[in-house]
Amino acid sequence: MSEVKRSREFFKKAVDETLGAVDAMISTIRVKRGKRFHIDDTKAFVEAVKNMKPVDGQSSEIIEMHKQSVVAHYETLRDLTDYIRPEDDPFVEHHQSPAILEILYGEDPSFRESVEKFAKGLDAFEDVISKYVVRAYGGFWGPTCVVDFAFIPGGTSNILNKVLARMDDIPLEHRQAILAAKSWGMNTSYGIGAAFREAIQDGKTASEDVKAEIE
Repeated sequence: MSEVKRSREFFKKAVDETLGAVDAMISTIRVKRGKRFHIDDTKAFVEAVKNMKPVDGQSSEIIEMHKQSVVAHYETLRDLTDYIRPEDDPFVEHHQSPAILEILYGEDPSFRESVEKFAKGLDAFEDVISKYVVRAYGGFWGPTCVVDFAFIPGGTSNILNKVLARMDDIPLEHRQAILAAKSWGMNTSYGIGAAFREAIQDGKTASEDVKAEIE
């Protein structure tokens, strides 16, 4: 298959799958808005995800992991309750990661040491962080997303990947786990650049803005 044909197939597949999932959500919300939302009401979205398939060049393992994750959420929630309050939504990433990290800390105490080393070592990467936040605030990349699932320019995962790549004193597998906790499962709802933006809006200097971000 030619590279052009492969690219065309991939983008068509990505758009079709995305629109299928979005249509499932919008159609359900249109019917259920203002009413009690039951777990079974998410079935159309779950089915849309289950129909996702890898194309040439995509990792079948990654697609399967996503499908199994959604199905596991759906089936587990159905076993637990008929409905949930919006404020208790367990699909929100920053409700999941702290619990998972605590489990990992118990399984491997050295991983906790790596996470603490990562957090304390961020101030040594002012060059990377300051370049990112200034570009993000100035619109260098255009619109960016806090919850990005890939290493896109201007994305949170991208900047953390750049920082972790230079932390040679942290085992590779620990760096990978830390990065995963800030991508598919965020451990907070905070996105890099927010403290910088708030500080600069308050009239602080550029150096103070960067310091606020790092802290």
